[in-house]
Amino acid sequence: MNTKDFRKLIRVYFAPKLHEVGFMGTDHHFVKTTDNHFIYTLVIQADKSGGFCVMEMGVHLNFLPNSIGEFKSSNEMTTYDCEFRKRLN
Repeated sequence: MNTKDFRKLIRVYFAPKLHEVGFMGTDHHFVKTTDNHFIYTLVIQADKSGGFCVMEMGVHLNFLPNSIGEFKSSNEMTTYDCEFRKRLN
């Protein structure tokens, strides 16, 4: 399965489930903010050859800068900006 088809499946089946639990986002990048300062991120990367994907998850506190000292709003945050990260592959 190519990346375009994979992202379409995420958009049709997985994204609505994430939206139900408070995540906002597109076909591969999702962010959820909470009232207690937590920002949760999720990025799904398809392998360009097909056959597998990688899921990057992150948690960050909105009052902390990222690893290079920048403060970003929740809609600018990616998993790579998060203080705590986990990669599933």
